[in-house]
Amino acid sequence: MRWYRRHRDVVLAKQRVKYAKRVATDPDFRENVRRSGYAGWIRNREHRLLLCKKYLREARDAALQALGYRCACCGEAQREFLAIDHPNGGGTQDLKKIGGNRRTYYLYVAQHPEQYRALCQNCNFSLGIYGYCPHKSSGLVATVHRSLAAHGSRKTKEDKTMATVVTTTGR
Repeated sequence: MRWYRRHRDVVLAKQRVKYAKRVATDPDFRENVRRSGYAGWIRNREHRLLLCKKYLREARDAALQALGYRCACCGEAQREFLAIDHPNGGGTQDLKKIGGNRRTYYLYVAQHPEQYRALCQNCNFSLGIYGYCPHKSSGLVATVHRSLAAHGSRKTKEDKTMATVVTTTGR
């Protein structure tokens, strides 16, 4: 297998040349390829796409089931709204480590639920962008004050807006 990985480009180039010669010289082979290969692929394309969606949905459901089918922050239980969160960050590195596609990733999450949590899209987005969840008012105030303190005298327009929201809503 290591040899193939190192020489893959050469092997595939030779196969393409051999295939092209056979298609060019053998009319029966060309007709068989045309009839069965592409037509079969087109004929079964929608069925294959449906199966892929089904398998992906099943893998995602298995991952969410392992995580409890409920948002860890607000308790949202609608399946379509839930996302998988990395509590300690590092989602990109995690995906690179696992490799494969989304289905592979969901199956990995289902086997290792202690490393992840289910969050609704609102909580996940807010935690990722702002660093707090809007359902936790004390987290909002602490984050805004930390943010304002970190900037010191260089307060941005966004920080002032966030401070105004905190004071006016009482959160």
